[in-house]
Amino acid sequence: MKSAISENLVAHLWQRSRVAQFVADSGKNVQVIHPGRLSHDIGGDFQDAVLLIDGQRIHGNIEVHVTNKQWYNHKHHCDSRYNNVVLHVVYWQDNPVPTRLQNGIVIPTISLSLPAGQCLDIPVERPESRLQVSPPCPHIARQSTEQLTGLLTAAGKQRFAGKVDFFLRALKRGKPGQVLFEGLAKALGYSQNSEAFRRLTNKLTLDAIGQLQPYKEKRQQALILGTAGLLPSQRAKLKQKPLVNVEVEELEQNWRTLGLANIMSETDWCFFRVRPDNFPTRRLIALSCLISKLKSWNRTGAPSAWPTS
Repeated sequence: MKSAISENLVAHLWQRSRVAQFVADSGKNVQVIHPGRLSHDIGGDFQDAVLLIDGQRIHGNIEVHVTNKQWYNHKHHCDSRYNNVVLHVVYWQDNPVPTRLQNGIVIPTISLSLPAGQCLDIPVERPESRLQVSPPCPHIARQSTEQLTGLLTAAGKQRFAGKVDFFLRALKRGKPGQVLFEGLAKALGYSQNSEAFRRLTNKLTLDAIGQLQPYKEKRQQALILGTAGLLPSQRAKLKQKPLVNVEVEELEQNWRTLGLANIMSETDWCFFRVRPDNFPTRRLIALSCLISKLKSWNRTGAPSAWPTS
């Protein structure tokens, strides 16, 4: 039976469990108010869970495994992106070591397995065992189509107004070109890498890119990728492999001539559960191409807030 349990099934059990109270490995009482929303991002399988741990209300993420040993096998204890996890949910506890975050905090672990001698009578491939994004909201279900349309329209206008306000405040603090640069970078990062793109635009401003001499598109790409820490020579799985691509070798040579030290790390970026077309490496190249295109518009006299190089 143990081999038939999958992580997906454990996640289903957590999401659909009718048991509201557990005793953690530390002896603390864990009461589930809300199990969280299913997440496809790194940093927890469920987000925004609400728990009462020994009576204290806790908000955070939930990470799910078949056994608690997998927390360490998957190196989550070395990854700061899991520091928002507040509860480790497993089916079996096969390791006496408590769950420790990268920041040193120990979090509770609970087991969903039944008492010894009992087994869970749920086949792995049952259709109802598949995860759903979230249970339907009873309030939403009672709304008419017109009411739902009104709610979505209002929410969309509020979101748009918030973005307008953000850019207006940003324009009071910085140059229009830099504000545009930061906005484009954040949009290219999507939800998984928007924060990493923001950090990149703090380290590598548009003025710094504009001062690149002599200017070449590959040199600009090398500057952006190298500052992001995502050139092959900077990535753990790629730096030992021989370069076979002429364009990649050109990027590496251009980066070496720049001699910069204030750079990011590969671990700052998320590739986990990200479509290949949305990998940060591709998005950074896209950002470089947008900069080059806007520069060419300036040279032809087109009106733009983008500074010329």
